[in-house]
Order: sequence, then structure tokens, then C-alpha cells
Amino acid sequence: MHLPVPSDTPFQRTSIRDIPIEELDARMEALRVRRFATYTIYQAGLEAKQRAKDEKAAQSLGKTCEQVAKMLEKIDKDLEKLEKKVLDIQAWRLILGENIEA
Repeated sequence: MHLPVPSDTPFQRTSIRDIPIEELDARMEALRVRRFATYTIYQAGLEAKQRAKDEKAAQSLGKTCEQVAKMLEKIDKDLEKLEKKVLDIQAWRLILGENIEA
């Protein structure tokens, strides 16, 4: 995911104009997968909190789950904005007559 095209290195980044649409889509899907994995762990934390017999541990876990929920909400908003911007890039590349398949 970090090196989408051979010319992309940590020291010389490839322009987003040079990244194939398929790679942009793959990056978006990777973000969605990571977000879902985080949400799954969050849900497991909520379930563990319900089963916890130690009140202090339950409170600590609950607080951490609240923090994760807020972060997930922000990620969802940012991911939505990112998806819209990627669609804008795709549209502009089409308008400019670029071959977006390559």
C-alpha cells in the first residue's frame, strides 16, 4: 500500500496524478478494512466490559471504549471526505482525457 508505483519512494513521492485509479481504490479499501478491524475490537471491548466482575477494570475499559468510539466517529467523517475527494480526482482525470485504467 505504501509504494503504489515503482517510482514512489519515501524520499520522492509519486504525484497522485500518476497513481492508477485501481491503486487509489485499493488504498481506500485498505482503509475501510482497517477501520472495520478496529470497530470489531471496539465491539469486543464493550462486550468484555459487560462481563467484567472488577468494577475498576470495567470503568477503565469503558473509558477506553468511549475514546475509541469518538476516534471511530472522526475516522468515519474523514473517510467520507476522503472518498469524495478521490471521486473528484477520478472525475477530473476523466475530464482531462487521462487514461485512468493504467
